[in-house]
Amino acid sequence: MSTGSRVALVIGGTSGIGAAISEALLAAGYRVAANYGRNAEGASRNVTVTVTVNAIAIAPGYTDTAMVSAVKPEVMEQILKSVPTGRLAMPTEIARGVVFLAADESCSINGVTLSINGAKYLT
Repeated sequence: MSTGSRVALVIGGTSGIGAAISEALLAAGYRVAANYGRNAEGASRNVTVTVTVNAIAIAPGYTDTAMVSAVKPEVMEQILKSVPTGRLAMPTEIARGVVFLAADESCSINGVTLSINGAKYLT
């Protein structure tokens, strides 16, 4: 995939799903700008100061992150029952969707929301 000279702005890009997305974009050759709130150490690994904007949104479903994994077992059981695939998404799966949409080969895909949610919500 060709990245051209693209820069990706990743909101929450220093932990959880955002970190996986930042790392995947960096590995694919993008420059990455990530906001970091309280995680300046994580941001220092990937941030550049040049930012461009692309009109694409990612809508992840339940994902195997520290926040989701911290729920009570009985709540997790209900979550997994509600997802047709029967499992949580991995942060790297979300990141692969972002890398695909950010590539030059996807330049005609614009103004869309990619739902990566284990078929919980079909749009």
